[in-house]
Amino acid sequence: MRILVVGADTVTGRHLIKYILESGHQARVILHNSVQAAYFQTLGVESFHVSEKPKMKELVNATKDVEAICLIGSFLRTEKEPYIRIDEMIRYLELFNYVGVKRFVHMSTFESRKFLWNTQPAIFRSTIIENYYIDRWLKTSNVDFTILHPGTLIDQQGTGFVTISEHEINNRHIPREDVAKAMLMCLENDATIGKEFKITSGKTTIAEALTFYNK
Repeated sequence: MRILVVGADTVTGRHLIKYILESGHQARVILHNSVQAAYFQTLGVESFHVSEKPKMKELVNATKDVEAICLIGSFLRTEKEPYIRIDEMIRYLELFNYVGVKRFVHMSTFESRKFLWNTQPAIFRSTIIENYYIDRWLKTSNVDFTILHPGTLIDQQGTGFVTISEHEINNRHIPREDVAKAMLMCLENDATIGKEFKITSGKTTIAEALTFYNK
């Protein structure tokens, strides 16, 4: 499977790239900073450098022959006004869908529901709002989506054990490595299509948690 990773330059993204390659899939990344291309080149990962305002041709080239997209973050500049980033990101998602990509796995925020925006820390609010609109687009478009809402991300070695629930659970921590592994396993498991759930560290292996959740 050829997988395009948006947000590959993040810690979670680099873990995901590692798992994609170890599983025998092909990875491709979109970058704003061409300096990072050298790192991915050493891994044998194809990278596409897009301009500050990506042109349609740039994004079409990046998604050629792509079968799935993993969304970990935006490839848009963070200094842009939130409403501009949201508008542009949705337009690019629509373009990805238009050129034929149907499978999306999105790492959202732990909480993105609109009625809770004002209860979230102000420093994270613009990211939460952006994820709300990406989640909404995925759920209202004709794409095969899976949305993960991870708990507080930590930079510790993954344990491989999680708790997964579509209902309310406490926001516990979870290693970024475990989130990356779960994203790939969702991509490989068609039973997760159309599913949205929260994921934190727990006592069940990722494979077992996904199997139980999808019964």
